[in-house]
Amino acid sequence: FPSHDIIDFKGLREINYFQKGTQAGDIVLEALGRAIQNNTRRVDLIVKPSGGSFWISSRHLDEAHVNEINSQILRELQKDAAIKKLLKDETEVREQALKTAQKNQNQKDIENAQLRLKEIKDFKFKIEFSTDTKMPSN
Repeated sequence: FPSHDIIDFKGLREINYFQKGTQAGDIVLEALGRAIQNNTRRVDLIVKPSGGSFWISSRHLDEAHVNEINSQILRELQKDAAIKKLLKDETEVREQALKTAQKNQNQKDIENAQLRLKEIKDFKFKIEFSTDTKMPSN
């Protein structure tokens, strides 16, 4: 039987809270789907059941190969032009919110805007892999 590697993308919920909302999440999911396709074999079956999870049904993959796929997907996401633009645009929105809060001299809004700006600057994609011998069920 083939193994089933589950790719769980972490951070999608936070991305959906960007200024562009779920459109931002869709941009990232499209890039993630491309990265998975680019880094798996034609014989692998890829399924997206929901949210940020993808299942890959594969034969003859060892843990080292799965870890390499993980690294390649993350590298590809970090280089993706649409994602770079999305993060740049969100940074600009949050910088403007901080300027507005500073202009209004509202300390609570300033602290909140600083925190949100730090979140976007510190944002990192995270992918968790797990391997099972059978496909998960609902």
